[in-house]
Amino acid sequence: MYQSIERNITKMKKICPFQEKCYRKNPIHFDEMSHPHLEKLLNGKLNETITIPSNLDFDCPDEQQLLDQLKVLQMVLRKKNNAENHNVQMRQTATKRSPESSTSNSMESIPKKNKEETYQSTNDINKQSKSPSQQQGSSLFEKFSSSTTQSARMTVRNQAIENMKRAGHKIPHLAPIGEFNLKYALSSPYNIFLPCVEDSKETYNHNFSITFPEILDISLGEIIESLHINFMVDVGWLCLQYLFSGQKSDSLIVLGERADTSPIPSTMKIVTIKTPTNYGTHHSKISVLKYSNGGVRIIISTANLYMDDWENRTQALWMSPHLPKLPDDADKIQGETRTGFKHDFIDYMKQYKNSQLQNWIATFERLDFSSIDVFFVASVPGNFRGTDRDRWGLQRLRNILSNHAELPQNRSQWPVVAQASSIGSLGPNFDSWLTQDFIPAMASEKYRGIKSSPGFQLIYPSINNYKNSFDMRVGSCCLPYSMRTHVKQKWLEKYMYQWKSSEKYRDSAMPHSKIYTRISPDMKKISWMVLTSGNLSKAAWGYGKSTWTILNYEAGVVFFPQYLINSSTFPICNDNENNSPVILLPYDVPLTPYNSSDSPFVADFLQT
Repeated sequence: MYQSIERNITKMKKICPFQEKCYRKNPIHFDEMSHPHLEKLLNGKLNETITIPSNLDFDCPDEQQLLDQLKVLQMVLRKKNNAENHNVQMRQTATKRSPESSTSNSMESIPKKNKEETYQSTNDINKQSKSPSQQQGSSLFEKFSSSTTQSARMTVRNQAIENMKRAGHKIPHLAPIGEFNLKYALSSPYNIFLPCVEDSKETYNHNFSITFPEILDISLGEIIESLHINFMVDVGWLCLQYLFSGQKSDSLIVLGERADTSPIPSTMKIVTIKTPTNYGTHHSKISVLKYSNGGVRIIISTANLYMDDWENRTQALWMSPHLPKLPDDADKIQGETRTGFKHDFIDYMKQYKNSQLQNWIATFERLDFSSIDVFFVASVPGNFRGTDRDRWGLQRLRNILSNHAELPQNRSQWPVVAQASSIGSLGPNFDSWLTQDFIPAMASEKYRGIKSSPGFQLIYPSINNYKNSFDMRVGSCCLPYSMRTHVKQKWLEKYMYQWKSSEKYRDSAMPHSKIYTRISPDMKKISWMVLTSGNLSKAAWGYGKSTWTILNYEAGVVFFPQYLINSSTFPICNDNENNSPVILLPYDVPLTPYNSSDSPFVADFLQT
């Protein structure tokens, strides 16, 4: 069985562009990219102890890194081997159960993950044979994407779902079509959502829970074109979301890495972004939906566009109001928000310097953004000096907070609280980057008097949190923090808090969300909040003195109470004096500190 996997690695995946110089140890990266030099060294050993030969045929400046990479690859291939065995059994079971499963009308199963059942990407839909009403050589998704009416798309959608059911495959939780506009209205004034957790049925009933097809729901308008900017994209999975929603799939996809090898539909175009350095990542997560009336919605998210991130993980997203077209005689500088969102968002788009984005930029310039009441904060790779230092990353957030954040007199008792899914190298002690750059920026506010530095609290899953998670059940991981990095900054454990989300039934859904805020001492309110793709790292936020260096692309939004609820704070519990709507945090309060036996989850745990 392993040999069949090994033979198909290079064929099914793109070869990592860094090849022998690859430094990554993220299981997701090894699951999606081929590394022939590592596969040759592993030589089919799925369970044996790995040793590095003395006569390597490539330069290896760091043998420990090479050994770590081989262990990660061994774990990934072992998982694939188990999944393929499992899916063979699934197909055999389906053959016995369903008469159609042995005909050309069946849908093949993807050895994607070791679960009892899985549903298929568009590649699988395209493999099924045609119903009598279809022409020879066509496919369901081809027919779907070529449909010119909502009614025709819905017919194909329903046919695809029925075929999946007959083949014995699991259909993900799908909310009723045409009803999301009410849920969106109820999310006002924050418009924040947490994606449904597939294996936590209680989350299906929350007004703030959302599925990806709901984002595309026809009740918000008929989509004619989409823009997706993200790190990791499974194009087949994304196609399936449009099919589930019955909406037109024409899209421009700007990505860092592709997570599948499905044929690209003619309705979709892909632009791959390479960062200037090997250590940077195209990590922003933005979707833009253009409707038949010319209006647009913008979604800022923490989730990649592939199945794992939307099934059993905790994510967060903000969804803009409908942004209508400006009058034909209006100047393109009109339609600005009081937060400057339009200018900042377009400025970010222009940093790609990509001709395929020009039509989208022109669309944004002709829109009225004035209904948006949040700030846009982004990172782009580069070395920034002078006034440019304040345009991106942590320095941009510092500038926004300095002009708009308001805290009470006991401000020093309001800790900076960070919740992230990955942690970078922060330095040898707390007084390195956190004290020098990160916390002072997060502590910025309109008050200019003398003030004490606030405390710092980091919400990050412990190993025990992970052991009780849905990810643990399938050997998956969205937390790429490494032991090699952590042993250099064990001082961080003093500031770490466990992942808890029992109130929202997400205790077992590992967090891929990234939320930053300052919480009151009684844990009942916050002064502002940032929802972003940016993790707790220098690469995401930047570092330096006279020159500010950023390695990643990131995108987020900043919420202030005076802009949204005419108050000085956001309530985070229902027991609030102003009876204001509660702003949504993905985790429980009060926070739960690590106990003496706790340690943070590290990706190396998956190798044991």
